Amino acid sequence: MRTQESLLATYTLAEDWRQVNKTLAVMSVTSNEDPHNHNVLFRNAVRVGNWEAATQQFEMMREQGVHLSRTTIMWVAHEILPRRRKGRRPSQDKQSVDALRRLIWLYQQVIISGGRVPPEAWVECIKRLGMYDLWSDLEKLCLWLIPFYAPTETSKHRLLQGINRPSAPSGSKPNCFESSLPAAHSKAPLRRIFSVRLQEAIVAWGFILRPHPDLGKQLVANPFNQGEYLIPWVRGIILLRQLRGQGVIVQTNTIKRACRARLATLFSEYRRSSRRRNRMLRRENPWMLNDILWSIQRAWGKPLFLEYGSNYHNLVNPKTRPVRVGRWTQTTREDMDWSLGARFSSFHISRQWISRGRPLSGITSDRGSSGSGVPVALRIRYHPFL
Repeated sequence: MRTQESLLATYTLAEDWRQVNKTLAVMSVTSNEDPHNHNVLFRNAVRVGNWEAATQQFEMMREQGVHLSRTTIMWVAHEILPRRRKGRRPSQDKQSVDALRRLIWLYQQVIISGGRVPPEAWVECIKRLGMYDLWSDLEKLCLWLIPFYAPTETSKHRLLQGINRPSAPSGSKPNCFESSLPAAHSKAPLRRIFSVRLQEAIVAWGFILRPHPDLGKQLVANPFNQGEYLIPWVRGIILLRQLRGQGVIVQTNTIKRACRARLATLFSEYRRSSRRRNRMLRRENPWMLNDILWSIQRAWGKPLFLEYGSNYHNLVNPKTRPVRVGRWTQTTREDMDWSLGARFSSFHISRQWISRGRPLSGITSDRGSSGSGVPVALRIRYHPFL
């Protein structure tokens, strides 16, 4: 089937319509998506880069009551979105952003016309909006998804009454069964879209806004307290609170963990982010820790870090995993000099693991007595005032 679709695209680009018709005739026998190859024609238009023809084909399908198949829905995202490494932001050019918005529009039209978009298909769209810092689009999309994927009222009553989840009726569509699941169920659509990791990412994306020289222009209104304005970095917390009010399961511990990670990036004494944007935010951060903590509390509606009291040092210096010494580069030493005033002596990198337990004021290597010059240990000098 994949080979036939590749041939179809080749013949289309060459305008060899005789071969196009022959290929379609073969595919109509082997394909079971729809009787008239509507999905095949739609994918072919997208593959050859003719989005106008793809839109016309999609409108024709809507008029005839034919929906895009799951295969087409998942395929089109891989086809039109630029590749990106896991955990990394893709290239942010106009063409890439337009492709993302075009994909979101297509998915929304599928749902509006009565089709089904798998919940997992939305995750990449939300991730890219956050990575591109298209916050307005991100908010609108998240809130738009709720009524289409929220559980039915019947499932809410079953959850309250402690009744087991219903079995899928024979012959029913998958989305009918999913919509009957209570919001707390692990397979519920909203939980598959707004996973814990995505919620933590939403909090993190809220913090990537570069401070404006005129801080008053960036303050965001608190929708839960009229007339109150907060630091813009808590916009992700505000969004998650709004989603929670509409049925999304959001745990307080998720917010605490995500906020503490961002506070560590901004205020930790020994933690340095490998991301350039995070290092920029640390240098240009105009707000004190107390200001950010107050905005976090007001955005979520209740205090999050009462267990730390006034021990801000432990709050912004969470325990970390062991880190390979090789990650300490010249840029790292410069950043440490700036943040701590520490001076690093030249050292040879060893292959052992150390834990970033306390701020370092210097790292030197002890050499073996054999005279081989191979470092066998690292001697770490701690700040005397700690």
